[in-house]
Formats: sequence, structure tokens, C-alpha cells
Amino acid sequence: MFDAGVVSFAHGEGIRRPYPAALHYAREALFDENISPVENYLYRRAFRPLDERISAEFRHLGVPADLAETVVIDAGTTRIILAAMSMLARPGDVLITAGGFYHPLAAWCDLLDLDLTVLSGCVEGGFRMSAEQLDRTLRLCPPGRRAIVLLFNPSLIGAVYTQAELDAIGSVLAAHGAFAIEDILLATADPVPAASGVRSDGRLARTAARDQVITVSGASKQHCLANLRIGWACGPATLLEALQERVCDASASIPHVAKAAALGALEATPEYRKGNVGEAARRLPLLQTHVAELDEHVRRATGCADPLVEVAFEPEAGHSVLLDFSGFARLCGLAGAEVGPGLTRFFLTEAQTAFAPVSSQGIEGPLLRANIVSIGTPLTYPVSRKIEADWPIAWDAACEARFDFAFAQGRALIARALHERVAPAMIAALARGDRHEAGAVPRSVVAAQ
Repeated sequence: MFDAGVVSFAHGEGIRRPYPAALHYAREALFDENISPVENYLYRRAFRPLDERISAEFRHLGVPADLAETVVIDAGTTRIILAAMSMLARPGDVLITAGGFYHPLAAWCDLLDLDLTVLSGCVEGGFRMSAEQLDRTLRLCPPGRRAIVLLFNPSLIGAVYTQAELDAIGSVLAAHGAFAIEDILLATADPVPAASGVRSDGRLARTAARDQVITVSGASKQHCLANLRIGWACGPATLLEALQERVCDASASIPHVAKAAALGALEATPEYRKGNVGEAARRLPLLQTHVAELDEHVRRATGCADPLVEVAFEPEAGHSVLLDFSGFARLCGLAGAEVGPGLTRFFLTEAQTAFAPVSSQGIEGPLLRANIVSIGTPLTYPVSRKIEADWPIAWDAACEARFDFAFAQGRALIARALHERVAPAMIAALARGDRHEAGAVPRSVVAAQ
């Protein structure tokens, strides 16, 4: 997926360069020997301007004001979730989640000696966990073993929990005295409703379990600072104070340059934020249209009557679309636990196109995830660099309009990847021998199995 010439739907990064204030503040921090001397750890040194911005961001994302007040910062949301897991759980405890989680979660559970339980769900429901499922699972936990719930809202396939769903889950958590971590990294301060009308504004911290919940977010996606690795959490003071100790024990302190950049990113104007959210909102349905056209084209070229690839779940938020290649996999003779990785290997080898297998996210079957927000990010660089060179300027609608062509180029790249790479690869695979025999499977797919 990192090779030159590969179009990657597997990356999950920012849509363009960050708001210029982020880079401006980071540059100043490097040379400010009074506030951020680079030879100093700045151990336990508070950076109140950033803490206040993060608290405001959490409030804007729906976290109650009192719970948003206490903030902990670590090197990315993944690090802060791992720190929270290690703080809340002991070896032998249970981590409960639903499909659509971070790829390395299983490795984290192995590292901490936790049992990972992935609640089953249906694709139509976005693999969300239900309060009933959670209650049954918690009742079955052996005595003396604690259960920690990890909820991704939105999930990595774009499933969003409504406040009513979270209220029911929160009641179960409160009844069992279980702790929970809610990752809201893919939520936006300016949510755009999907066709379903669902908005990404439900919060577990607004439920009966409010004092048992740590809420996590960060600057990597909407704020486009993935490479600087900075994330944050908020919640009840007692939990967050313990989490702060755990973070300090593991990494002493976070580089002030990253904190300064995050402060600048959080100061972005509404136009910049809406530009990022709006472009993602344009691309999600656009990909669904292209997938339908891709399927029609391949079936017409090969004489297949049944669908070969479909959108498995219409995303309600986030940056990815879940694709179902069941028809294609069946005709190629692919089945079993390795079908997702096999398809991933096939498209990478035969189409120079990378998709993300969701088998490492608790979702089985011939399903692949396509992240469409990061496609074509370098095409926006010339516009960003010109603005950065002229900074500071007023970032308004006219400034935002300067990205229209670059964003359009990114959307065109998505279309070309599907129609000029993926479609020919599928047609060639189906044309090799008898489609209904396993012998028709391309050698690259057989090797992957």
C-alpha cells in the first residue's frame, strides 16, 4: 500500500494539510527557548491554552461541560486508548467491543493479557453493539474478572450510535458498574447528516454511566495532524487523574511542538472545518455511485447476472465505505476466514489498488473498507503552500474556494482507480477459465490463502 503507483483506499489520514496556524505555531515553538526549550522534557508542564481548546472541542462534540473540563494528552488516540485500557483492566480481564475497531486492538489485548470479545452484529446495522447483547455478555463474565467496553462512535465503517442507543448501553454499564472508553475521533464539530438523517452527536458521557466513561479524540483526521501523533481524553476527574499518571509513567511528556500545532489546528475557522467535512460528505455518496457503475460494467463485460460488488453499509459519518465482494469471491472460488486478506492481496497485486481488510476489525467475510478522504491529498499541497507562504491571511469562503479544483482532482482519482484499475482486474480474473471452478482463481489470490 505504500509503494509508488499504488492508489491506496487503505490509508486513514487527513484530507489536506492542516490549518496554517498549526504549522505557524509549531515553527514558533521550535525556536521559543522560554516557553518550549527543546532541550527540556517540560515534564508535567501544563499548556493551558491547548487544554482549554480541547475542553471546548469536547463540549462542541456533545460531552457535558463538567466532564470536558479535565483533559489528558498523549501521543495519538491509539496511545491514549492503550493507556486507558492498561489503567482500567488487569491481566485476565475482558475487553468488549463491536466490529469496526482499530486494526491493532487484538494486539493490544494480547499485550495486556486481556480476552477480546467482539459482539456479533449485522451489516445492515453497521455491526453496532446493542444494550441487550452487552447485558448478556456482562452477565456471563466470570466472577472476579472485570469487563471494559470500548466503543467507536462513529466506527471505522461509518456506523453512528444514536443517543437513544447510547442511553440504553449506558444504563447497562451503570447497572454492572463497568467502565467504558468511547472513541469519537471520526465525529465532527459540524456533523453532516447522511441520507438516513442520523447525526454523529450521541455521547456515552451523557448517559447514566457518565462517571464510568472516558471519551477520546484527537487531531489526526479532521484536523489533519496525523504525523504529529497527538490525541486527548476527557472524563471524570478521578479517572482522568489516574490516566494522567499512566501516561506520564509511559512517556514522561508529549513534545510541545505537537501541542503547539494542535492548538493552531483547533483554532481553525468554521470555513476550514466545514471544507474538510463537506468534501468527505461529497465523496461518500460519490463512491457508492461509482461502485454501482463498476458492478454494472463488470457484469456486462463478463455476462454475470448477480451482483459482484456492492456497498455493504451506507456510512452515516466518517471517512470510509464498506464494500461487499461476495459475488466476485464466490465466482473466484474464494471462501473461509482468509477471503478478506485474499481479496486485499488480489487487488493490490492485480490492480495496484489497496483496500483495507476488515477481518482485522472484527468483521468476517469478503468485505473490504475503502477510505476515500485521503485519496489525492498531495494534489492539494500547492494551494496549501501558497496560503502558508502568505500567512497570516483571512481564511474565508474565497480562500476555501481555492481548493475546489484540487478536491475535484481527488474525486476524479477515486473514479479512475475503480474504473481503470479495479474493473479490468475483476474482468480479467473472471475471464480466466471456468468462473465457477476454483481453478479460475488468480495465482496471486491462491498464494494469499
